[in-house]
Amino acid sequence: MNRSLLFVTAGALSGALILGIAGRAATASLAHLYSFPLNLSLKGVIEAVILGTVVGGLGGLLLNVLQRVWSRHPIWGGMTVGVILFGCTTLFFLILGRFVFDLSLLQSSTLAVAFFLFLVYGITAAALSVRLITPRRN
Repeated sequence: MNRSLLFVTAGALSGALILGIAGRAATASLAHLYSFPLNLSLKGVIEAVILGTVVGGLGGLLLNVLQRVWSRHPIWGGMTVGVILFGCTTLFFLILGRFVFDLSLLQSSTLAVAFFLFLVYGITAAALSVRLITPRRN
């Protein structure tokens, strides 16, 4: 199988699980923690999973490039991808106007949790891609 396709698959799968499902669960938990109304719907969960899959797939492409630089330490490549994707996603939503930067406690907590999830995504995608790429020993 094509190496790039394996990286995109690993990134998309990790993105759907971590950025999509875990991200949606984290935002629901933060809303509950700060006594905000919980706006949880099936449509919102599906959108989060689809967006996580797309961002994860793009992260997989980036991970494919960075794994050549970090070939001996794939986890560092994954963490780098997580930081880059967090920055790009935050910038994208700032440009769209869907995110207003105000440094409230809720927003700071949300950004910290999102940053952590992007790091976990990068590490997971890197570990999964190494597992998919490395030939199995019998």
